[in-house]
Amino acid sequence: MGPLRHLKLMTLKHSTDLKGIPDLSTATNLHDLDLNGCSSLVEIPSFGNDTSLHELYFKGCSSLIELPSIGNANNLQKLVLSGCSSLVEIHPFIGKAINLQQLSLQGCSSLVKLPCSIGNFSSLQQLDLNGCKSIVELPNSIGNLTNMYRFDLEGCSNLVELPNSIGNLTNMYRFDLDGCSSLVELPSSIGDATNLNYLNLRRCSSLYLRELNLNSCLSLVELPSSIGNAKNLKRLDLFQCTNLEELPSSIGNATHLEELNLGHCSSLMALPFSIGNVTNLQNLNLNGCSSLLEFPSSIWNFSNLRNLSVTNVLELSSAIGNLSNLHNLHVSRCLNLVKLPSSIGDVINLTNLNLSRCPNLGEKGACDEVESKVFVSSTVKNKQNCLISVTQRLRNHHVHPLLTEHLYVFEDQVDNVETSELFFEFKAHSDIWEIGECGICELLEDSIH
Repeated sequence: MGPLRHLKLMTLKHSTDLKGIPDLSTATNLHDLDLNGCSSLVEIPSFGNDTSLHELYFKGCSSLIELPSIGNANNLQKLVLSGCSSLVEIHPFIGKAINLQQLSLQGCSSLVKLPCSIGNFSSLQQLDLNGCKSIVELPNSIGNLTNMYRFDLEGCSNLVELPNSIGNLTNMYRFDLDGCSSLVELPSSIGDATNLNYLNLRRCSSLYLRELNLNSCLSLVELPSSIGNAKNLKRLDLFQCTNLEELPSSIGNATHLEELNLGHCSSLMALPFSIGNVTNLQNLNLNGCSSLLEFPSSIWNFSNLRNLSVTNVLELSSAIGNLSNLHNLHVSRCLNLVKLPSSIGDVINLTNLNLSRCPNLGEKGACDEVESKVFVSSTVKNKQNCLISVTQRLRNHHVHPLLTEHLYVFEDQVDNVETSELFFEFKAHSDIWEIGECGICELLEDSIH
């Protein structure tokens, strides 16, 4: 065959008996080569160094063992190798295709690894490794593909780990790990993929996920239902995922979850009722969830909850009294909140109550920052010959939670009393709170025993 300098398009697709093609090194103007479905094709001769190739199609070339050298291939934009089930490796020279935008290796079940030179594909937008079940690991250079927005690893059943450089894929929009049954953990750096919108962890049966950090993934709209399969998940950080609209009901299956950070998820409108099944939850941050106006009743099942932050709620349920282990309650910017339920007094371990910027919350709610606790001092004085002197200074008592029109009872002991007339003085050490009324009830020694 003579020189093919004017050849621009060559299509031999579905030539099932074709076992080889002629030398194309002289076809320097070849733009597209379509060999899809050439299932008997075993090898392809090398292309010349000076090539105008834009698109190469080898889909279904199931007998193809290796790719040829494709020269400089600076213009190559699309390479399709789907269904090349006998392909064992890809030549490192492929890294010269620096303008490649789409690489499909779907169903390349014999492919063991990717060359490190794949990191040269700075223009790559889509990488499809679906069904590459022989791949055990990915090169660290994968993190150089900073323009990639779609990464498909579905069915890579022998993939054990992901490189930490995965967090460099800041433009990644869709990441599919469905069926990566040998994957043990996700790198913490995945939270740096801030444009991640879709993450599929379905059938990741070996995934021992203790912490998932998706902090500031601004494009994330929803979590996959498979998040419920992460039975060992203890910490889920979704802070500032401003487009997250809902949590899947399967979140209730993550029963070992201890910390859930939804701070500033401003588009989150509701929590699933099933969230009440996460009874080991200790820290729940809903601060800045400006679209979340009410909670499911099941949220008050969190008997182990220690820290709760909420914003913009219309009211707090009387069931808040069930949170017996709650230590810190931060309620802020609740413009329509007019009162606290009396049952808050049942939260016996509460040590910090912050009611910032709740202007309609009673008389004290007008303050920007309400003190969480106040200590009250008590002093005993006696009166002799019209003179009053200090007899004893008693213990200071810390008052929390701070509630209006509430009765607090303390017990003190006065020793060595030598007068029949005593005066008790109580003082609240606060610039905001003051004691409305006070009194004493004498407990004689006989009544104590």
